Amino acid sequence: MRTSALLTAAFLGTVAVNGCQCIDDNNLGNIPEVEVEVEPPPPPPPTFPLKAGDQLVLNPIGGRTDEDANGGSDFAIRATWQIKGVALNAGNRWEITSDALYEQAGTPAIPASAISRLALENIADFPAIESAGSVTALGAVFKTDRAPAVDPGYIPNHFPFFQSSLEGNDGDDGEVFNEAATAFRETVLALDADAKVDTQVAVGRFEAFFRDDLNGPPMLHKMRVDVHPFGFVCGWDEILIPFTEGMERGQAPFTSAGTPPLAAINFGIPQLTRDGTTYNCSCFQGTCRSGTTCLNPVDPEAVPGPCP
Repeated sequence: MRTSALLTAAFLGTVAVNGCQCIDDNNLGNIPEVEVEVEPPPPPPPTFPLKAGDQLVLNPIGGRTDEDANGGSDFAIRATWQIKGVALNAGNRWEITSDALYEQAGTPAIPASAISRLALENIADFPAIESAGSVTALGAVFKTDRAPAVDPGYIPNHFPFFQSSLEGNDGDDGEVFNEAATAFRETVLALDADAKVDTQVAVGRFEAFFRDDLNGPPMLHKMRVDVHPFGFVCGWDEILIPFTEGMERGQAPFTSAGTPPLAAINFGIPQLTRDGTTYNCSCFQGTCRSGTTCLNPVDPEAVPGPCP
């Protein structure tokens, strides 16, 4: 009997010990997987709407006077830029390397000197074109951040390319346009403290109405320049009429002035040729179109697609 009692006690002790090993470990033995943070891919490098191989043509460019009632009093050129390279400079501004050809568009009816009061006259060497019939620049470097100006500091290397887009990935959040707009305003106000100046980054527009006493009798000077989403100047409206004291700085005097004594010639339709296809670019719509196909201003390498 004693032996049985001892066995029973030993058995119960064994059960008790084994029971103590069956506690809940609260999932301590389940080692969770360590979440590895995945770094997002770096943003793509910035890109300009134009690229090497593109050809841009603006025709006609120039000015006209009221000397001929039939509209023949003009001096016009055709300008062609064959782009060789597009790159950011050390100041994080785009520069365009391009061959440029400036040639007379027809036979001039007036000398180049007749349009010298136009700010537009600064975009090319009109006297040299008049003398030789054409001017060529190979491998010229063009800035993309210079505001149009009457100032002679505005030179052919500042036209026609301009970085102003708020869309896409051109590395610009509007800073380039806003800095240029400030320079544009300061230049105009230095000529006329009462000038009316308007700049709009959303649509790429510089506009001013001001009294101009440079190189001649006082004139009321209107200047409006529009920039295309593809990164070039697509419109240039410039008119000079005689100034009288108290004249409004605005559109009204030009509307009632009749034929102005001096005005810029509109660009017509800018043409951009890419990969063998020529596209007509609309300043108003902001597109470059061939039939129903348009280029993408955000991605110069994109396949042309349906127009918006």
